[in-house]
Amino acid sequence: TIQREKFEKIPDVKIEGEGEVEGKGGFTAVATAPAADGSVKKMTHTVKYSLESGEVSVEMKDSEDNIASTTYFLLHPKPIQLEAWTITRTGERVAGESSARMVQMDVNETIERMSSWFG
Repeated sequence: TIQREKFEKIPDVKIEGEGEVEGKGGFTAVATAPAADGSVKKMTHTVKYSLESGEVSVEMKDSEDNIASTTYFLLHPKPIQLEAWTITRTGERVAGESSARMVQMDVNETIERMSSWFG
């Protein structure tokens, strides 16, 4: 839900193919933005998840349909831990302080929603 809401904030984004079957699901968010040369560039984000395995992936493709990066999240239940990393276009695995801060913001929001009467 939080990932989807983040994409919905992008102007003129189109969300496609949302659904869940047997605890697995996902959606695609397609956004366009003007480039420096005056053309319009398209970015496609495909989100997939599995409730059973605790895995989430967010694949980002550029306007030429090349994978720019894929970010993975893996929730370990006991003890509860969230692992997150990104694989870049060149195949490099990246995880660092700045990405940890962004993941922590999502975790904090999730905990807040789970603790709220208003969900």
